[in-house]
Amino acid sequence: MGDGFDLIIVMLIVAVHVGRRQWTAISRHKVCSRFHRCPCSQKHNGAVSAHSVSNFFQFEVVEYAAAFRKQGMYVEFMGWDAFRIPDFGYLERFFSALAQKADLDRITVADTFGMSHPFAMFKYIRKMRAWTGLPIGLHIHNDFGMATALSVMAISAGADEIHSAINGIGERAGNVATEEVAFALQHLYNIDAGIDLSQIANVSEIVAETSKVQRSRNKPIVGSGLFEVESGIIVHVIDNLRSSEIGQYGFFPFRPGIVGREEYVVIPGRGTGKRSVELFLEERGLDADQDTIDRIVGRIKDAALVLKNALPKTMLDQIIVEEIGRADREKVAAAK
Repeated sequence: MGDGFDLIIVMLIVAVHVGRRQWTAISRHKVCSRFHRCPCSQKHNGAVSAHSVSNFFQFEVVEYAAAFRKQGMYVEFMGWDAFRIPDFGYLERFFSALAQKADLDRITVADTFGMSHPFAMFKYIRKMRAWTGLPIGLHIHNDFGMATALSVMAISAGADEIHSAINGIGERAGNVATEEVAFALQHLYNIDAGIDLSQIANVSEIVAETSKVQRSRNKPIVGSGLFEVESGIIVHVIDNLRSSEIGQYGFFPFRPGIVGREEYVVIPGRGTGKRSVELFLEERGLDADQDTIDRIVGRIKDAALVLKNALPKTMLDQIIVEEIGRADREKVAAAK
């Protein structure tokens, strides 16, 4: 991609419908007019050839593009469902002619169901750049769980715009998640997506609240449970890493502060081990012998199996108080 590469993440949550074929959306630097239709699929609506539909459609695009340009707008054409058209020759003829005839700033292609093979995505974007000579964008949904990977592959092939949505909200399985593609680009591939990720967790929570579409606890990047540690083995490893050159976050994919999260927390559950209980006791300024710690571990595991979840703080406090009290009574009884 070289020097001067400028990636644009267009957040579709701000798109507003203003007409039958025209959309306006606020992106990072521009107001863009975007209009779209799939002439190859439209031919099935009547007894006409794909060629005649394409010619008529291109005439419409040229007309609309000229009108938008007069209004000083950035003009982007988006080809709906372009990845399910099997005829590469048709695609080359259509997009090449469109780029030559219409006054466009950009052409965007849509993988409507996010179903492309990653190598097919790479090849497609490379060909689109060669056919059109224009900046190429990608619109993609996550029906097969590949939207983020395919977006990264598209950018690797030269696309410089991705349509996305915070928390991946959108039709069916949603659009590609803004936080996922932006984080992958900025922290795995050193490509600046122009987004302050230190606020992304807060933005995610606001979007979840206003959209009434809740996130799963284990959602990548912004899930509330990403920095909760239950496994006793992992707690032990983190504790050992704390005093090493790697540091305690060597066992995490990234530091929680990068996305605006608090420090990691150890939670009581089915995976709780002795070191976890020792930490729970230290947090409360308490101490216990190994037999008491073993009993606390056992009770936490039993309770978690019943709850099918981590224990709430009040239940953990109760177990600790009861078992330490029991140990104290046993010591008194043994001394008599």
